[in-house]
Amino acid sequence: MYIHINKGLKCSLTETDQIIAVSHICKENLTLRACLNPNIINVIPNAVDTTKFRPPSLEELMQSNGIGGVERDAYYKRINVVMITRMAFRKGIHLAVKVIPEICSRHQNVHFIIGGDGPTKLLLHKMLDEYEFLRD
Repeated sequence: MYIHINKGLKCSLTETDQIIAVSHICKENLTLRACLNPNIINVIPNAVDTTKFRPPSLEELMQSNGIGGVERDAYYKRINVVMITRMAFRKGIHLAVKVIPEICSRHQNVHFIIGGDGPTKLLLHKMLDEYEFLRD
């Protein structure tokens, strides 16, 4: 089956001048599987605009009692771990599911913010059902 996919890639990409890959691994795979010249493949990684995600300034905090129901002092002691990923076995979600309950039980100020979808998302839901203290 992979031979057919590789041939399809090769046929469809032979007439292209430039190709954009989302990672160096993707570039390497395209080079090897479709027998492409690596010089025509440019890597532009997926990214998050970090300027849109920032903690409030001290002045903003002083003007309010807290953020999202979290009081001012607790907000600055809070540690957020953000995971945005395709929830697939090779991305390690099965490992995260094992360590998140342990970390949260030991450190009350650690909060996980998880986004994504995929075949192993069910593992995350099972973890949340099993450990009630993780749902806040």
